[in-house]
Amino acid sequence: MICTYDEGVTVNMVCELDEKNLTRKRNNKDKCKNRFGNQLLDFCKGNNLFIMNGRTTKDREGKLTCRNASVVDYCISNVSFLQNFLNFEILDFSSLYSDVHSPLLLSIKCLILDKETNDGIDNGKDEKIKKWDPSKSLLFQENIDTEMIAILMKEIEDTKNLTQLSINSMVHKIGKSLLDSAKKTFGTKKKRF
Repeated sequence: MICTYDEGVTVNMVCELDEKNLTRKRNNKDKCKNRFGNQLLDFCKGNNLFIMNGRTTKDREGKLTCRNASVVDYCISNVSFLQNFLNFEILDFSSLYSDVHSPLLLSIKCLILDKETNDGIDNGKDEKIKKWDPSKSLLFQENIDTEMIAILMKEIEDTKNLTQLSINSMVHKIGKSLLDSAKKTFGTKKKRF
């Protein structure tokens, strides 16, 4: 299979496995297939998901996960999350943890926020923007942070290789700017629970 790239965008999601040094062919010591296994494979293929079992450095052989006879416990990831995998392996069975299942060990990269820095921050989840008022549409336009939009436009122009992450970040910033303008223009009210 040939990987095709168009301005830094992967055309085939399977090519992402190559970039992450993960094998395309998944090894599996369980040679028995059933209807549920086939449905899982079809679901993964149809949704660009990847089964990590039998694909990572510490589970190249595709170890069995249940009664040392079959694979019924899986680690499944989408393409964008693959970059966060540090380690995945199937540990030896222990009756201390389960009656028949081997434990799966998954290590992922994460950002740990200091709890103290988040205390008292109003995240806006308890407020709702009031309804659109057509008579305030010009005020809404005036309240858009044009300086931030100009910075984003420059960022887009200066970017040689747009990635999904950079596009998502820009869309988030534009959306936040529009929401901020709506809050300033129409006001907010507390959500009813």
